[in-house]
Amino acid sequence: MSVNRSDALWQGLIAGLIGYAVFAAYFLIVNVVAGRPALHTVGALGSALFGMGDPASPTPDLAAALAYNALHLVASVIMGSVASFLFFQLEQRPAAWYVILFLFIAGLLYSVAVGGIVAREIVGVVTWPHVVIVNLLAAFLAGQYLWRSHPRLADRVRRAAD
Repeated sequence: MSVNRSDALWQGLIAGLIGYAVFAAYFLIVNVVAGRPALHTVGALGSALFGMGDPASPTPDLAAALAYNALHLVASVIMGSVASFLFFQLEQRPAAWYVILFLFIAGLLYSVAVGGIVAREIVGVVTWPHVVIVNLLAAFLAGQYLWRSHPRLADRVRRAAD
């Protein structure tokens, strides 16, 4: 049974929200464990990205944190929608699994690179290991959701790969 486009859009929204929630929870935990305010990382990222306030400030700028969260939510939903579209395409063309795998890897590397570039602005708040870990975790969990949304896909891809 193939998924219709409406299902693909809903799955993309859900996958994006999963990715967004992973980032939010991860950095909330990192901040609390480090003894910083819960919104410290997003406030610093928003300050560095939008030039609002001082990224090095121990107190996060609420407007910068909200602006960054809004941008990250939109970006996450777009990424989830692209991933869902790729799963939809994979279901229609299982033989193209290697192309879609390459696109997923390229998207993950792009996310890590962009996160790392932004992190350079605020050294000490977001480190490369955090950027890599949270991107891998978000991609894995959102990917798991999409994979499980297509129960017959594994067999179809396996048959196409043989």
